[in-house]
Amino acid sequence: MTKTYKCLNPLGIQKPVALKPLAKPLDTIKGKTIYLCINAGGDQD
Repeated sequence: MTKTYKCLNPLGIQKPVALKPLAKPLDTIKGKTIYLCINAGGDQD
């Protein structure tokens, strides 16, 4: 007798994603505030 096993795909079922265009670049950054966030994880000084 042969046993049959059912397996699930660990990636699951991915639904399609609606794509959106990127924002148009600024002409200048003069007068703008730039925020930089680095989430590298681990110990940070």
